Amino acid sequence: MTETREAPTTSKKPVKGILTEAELKRLGLSIEQSRTKMAEWRQERNKLIAMFSQRVDDKTPINLMHMAIDIYLRTLVPKNPAVMVSSDYQKLAVDAARMQESINNTIERIDFHSDLSMTTLDAMFGIGITKTGLAAGDNLNEADGDRVPMGSAFADHQPFDEMLFDMNATNYERDSQFIGNYYEMDFDDFREDPLFSASAKQQAEPMSRRATADPYKTSDIAGEEDGPRSDDFREKIELLDVYVVKHRCVVTFDAGRAQWHKPLRETPYDGPPSRLGPYKLLSFSDIPGNAKPLSPAEILQYLHDLANRLFNKLSRQAEREKTVTGYRPGMEGDADRLRDAEDGEMISMQDPTAIQEHHFGGPNQVTLAFVMVIKDLFSYVGGNLDALGGLSPMSGTVGQDRMLEKSASKRMDAMQDRVLKHVKRVTFDLAYHIYGDPLVTERIARRLPGYESIQVEDYFGPENRTADFLMYNFDIDPYSMQDHSPSTQLQILTQTVQQYVVPLMPLMQAQGVNINVANLLRRVSELASVRKFDDLIMFSDRLAQGEAEPTDPEARPMKAPNTSRTYTRINRPGATNSQKTEAMIQHLLGNRQQPAQQATMTRAVA
Repeated sequence: MTETREAPTTSKKPVKGILTEAELKRLGLSIEQSRTKMAEWRQERNKLIAMFSQRVDDKTPINLMHMAIDIYLRTLVPKNPAVMVSSDYQKLAVDAARMQESINNTIERIDFHSDLSMTTLDAMFGIGITKTGLAAGDNLNEADGDRVPMGSAFADHQPFDEMLFDMNATNYERDSQFIGNYYEMDFDDFREDPLFSASAKQQAEPMSRRATADPYKTSDIAGEEDGPRSDDFREKIELLDVYVVKHRCVVTFDAGRAQWHKPLRETPYDGPPSRLGPYKLLSFSDIPGNAKPLSPAEILQYLHDLANRLFNKLSRQAEREKTVTGYRPGMEGDADRLRDAEDGEMISMQDPTAIQEHHFGGPNQVTLAFVMVIKDLFSYVGGNLDALGGLSPMSGTVGQDRMLEKSASKRMDAMQDRVLKHVKRVTFDLAYHIYGDPLVTERIARRLPGYESIQVEDYFGPENRTADFLMYNFDIDPYSMQDHSPSTQLQILTQTVQQYVVPLMPLMQAQGVNINVANLLRRVSELASVRKFDDLIMFSDRLAQGEAEPTDPEARPMKAPNTSRTYTRINRPGATNSQKTEAMIQHLLGNRQQPAQQATMTRAVA
């Protein structure tokens, strides 16, 4: 269990007696029942993670589960999101721009991409959780181990094993009465923390064993066990933060002692309005009347398991395969001469038909064909993974491949929409905590509207945060979370020049607009990773300073009045993976094929 920050609070301090003694008793009973019910859920989840991580008893020669989830993650969370802040009030436009820069700077500073990736990965097996708030002290950042100053906004991924859900709810977002998480804290830091009262510090004890220890934790997959904690370098205490929906407060317990009637702290939650307080949940498929969602890994697990069991069966058959030479009794002399003969050597034999080579065993061809069908089914059920992951061409032309990719991404669009909604809720909380901080002034670099290449130094402080927070609008740029590789950027740049710049060149020149060819070529060389590009083209001083050469219409090179071009189209046969698989299946099943179909198996992938 990693160290996490304390209960997310703002300016409010702990208050005694928010919950009555009877409410604390009922809450403790619900906590115990929910922990017991979650054990079965953890067990099912561990089986899925074992498939993903290849920590299973049987061999996993083709880890289809890992391939699918890796494709999903690379598509859904390639980089940090970009927040867009606006306001319907013109007088707040500048402050909205300042807030936008401040939030995006915070996202970069806390490395939100790492936490979002882990939250999305958890959602692949069930539910992903992000916890937001203000750091109540100098606690360790889970992502990189840096100290976080008191009062800094954070958005941390919460491991599922450390979560506590209200298992009596039929929908966690709407019906939960409480939600919480376990975390560890240095016992010395706990005693020095001013947010805990003297009586709370007196009743608490260092933990000797994790309260969350159960036989179905993810760490068990790697062989780690929750044993006694006497070997820790520093004594720890395990705490449990429980957010109570009715009272909008966070109640902190000593998880090791489980004295539910004696909480260590009760703190009013002063964060943004949200039913689950600081906790934001992410899942990808809901089940009517069931709080537990259907995860992508659950959908794919049976095909993954079936493919590997059959492949292991084929492997065992291949290992048992034998080729032996048999001879009739009395032909020992011929057999010895044949055994000792070199390749191509001539030997005398009394009866060549008395010695024959025999083949036994080997992979079953029908089973092998079935495995190929399962592989294609896995890609189909996963939303056309071959197209999403760029694993192979799906058709004979580039245009058709792009159409297939757009069609395949419809499922990804639905998953992306859920991730964007989750990110929007998290960044809204971050903005709320940043905006409500009465002390911190952040230095930002703001771009001037209409002059995007110019940056000015600016500040975002309490004097810019006097308006009502809800007067601002928050959104996530959906394209900010797409992975634009250098090759993709080069393709976009090329299309822009061909489709817009070149056709509009006469109109641009008539309006006095010229293209800076030197900077264009430099940009192309950067994106194409071409070194020493300046050695190939000589740039004049005026172009190096960003000045365009004047255009003289009379100095333009004359075009020939008549030109002729010859277009030659060469058709080279190729094949897609699906075509090769289909041809191989037909061959293994012994079906007759046309010569063109047979040739498909030996062709390179187009």
